[in-house]
Amino acid sequence: MWTYWYCVSLEKQLINPTTIDGRYEINGILVDSVGGFWNFIPNTSGTFEICYYPIEGSIVDKECKTIVVSPALDVNFTLSTSIDSLCIGDSRTITLEKVGTTGTGNLVSFQWNSGETTAQITAASPKLYIGKAFDEKGCSDSISYLNKIRQNKVSLG
Repeated sequence: MWTYWYCVSLEKQLINPTTIDGRYEINGILVDSVGGFWNFIPNTSGTFEICYYPIEGSIVDKECKTIVVSPALDVNFTLSTSIDSLCIGDSRTITLEKVGTTGTGNLVSFQWNSGETTAQITAASPKLYIGKAFDEKGCSDSISYLNKIRQNKVSLG
């Protein structure tokens, strides 16, 4: 048996790689019995068994594969400065973090629209920061943060 990992959030579909005639079942439910054309789009977490039965063969001739569909990865961010907007010249740290037990493991890589590839970046510019995190099996999620910088107030006497 082979095991495939899929992330629900990626909405991947498994397409039958062969056009061999036979009977195909997913978790015991018939999905095709003619030409071998079918696809499977997992929309929930779980383990799915896909079996092929040759037309001329018996039940013992079946070939099965296991697909493990992992929960969608969910990331969020924390801020080093919680005030809504910063003064010119100030900055804040944005850190990507995994939410609870989502995904298939620890976060292993990161991408930001500003070019950084670490979990934590320093945001000093007034702009939209978009961070994307990946876990050990390749599941990913992204989140954005709008960094607001306000002009320093000047008091006219």
